[in-house]
Amino acid sequence: MNDAPSLEEVQAMVARLTPASMTAAAEEITRGVRYLTVVHGDAETDDDARRQSDLSNAAWKLCAGTRLSIRGTNDTRTYRVEPGEPSADAIIDVLADTANRLNPGWWKIRRSAF
Repeated sequence: MNDAPSLEEVQAMVARLTPASMTAAAEEITRGVRYLTVVHGDAETDDDARRQSDLSNAAWKLCAGTRLSIRGTNDTRTYRVEPGEPSADAIIDVLADTANRLNPGWWKIRRSAF
């Protein structure tokens, strides 16, 4: 499975970047904030919706609801984890493993800087 972003995804990320946003992202990463992005597509079946909901519920449980924010659209979610104990890296590792287990085969799962 190739987790590398497509050319279109890279171009979209670069288009969103400004010096200020790059600086903010670098500061967050240095501070220990970590991200996981899951491109899961539209929920077309109850099973799709359950998988997406299960992943978000797992994220909330891992973070005890205090260190997590989730943003996204109908077909993508980005999980943002604040530093703390356990480390944001450890939480993202578990969350990525959970996403891989829930993946019906077409999700794109990647750690990201923003």
